[in-house]
Amino acid sequence: MKNIRCVPETVAATAKFSDLGLDSLHKKELAGMLEKEFCVEVSANSAANFHSVEDVTKFFSSHPKAR
Repeated sequence: MKNIRCVPETVAATAKFSDLGLDSLHKKELAGMLEKEFCVEVSANSAANFHSVEDVTKFFSSHPKAR
C-alpha cells in the first residue's frame, strides 16, 4: 500500500476506500498488489466489491488459497 500515495501510514480496519481518497484506478492497483501478496487471483467482480479495508480482509481471510 505504500506505493499508493494517498493512503496514510496507518489505516483503521473499518476505513472505507472512498474516505481514504481511493478512486477506481487506485482500487485496481490495490487488487493487483493484493493478488501478488496473497498469491490469489482477484476477479473483476470481487475487486468491484472492495469498498473498505474490512471487505478486503474478509475476502482474503475466507479464500482457501490465500497465504
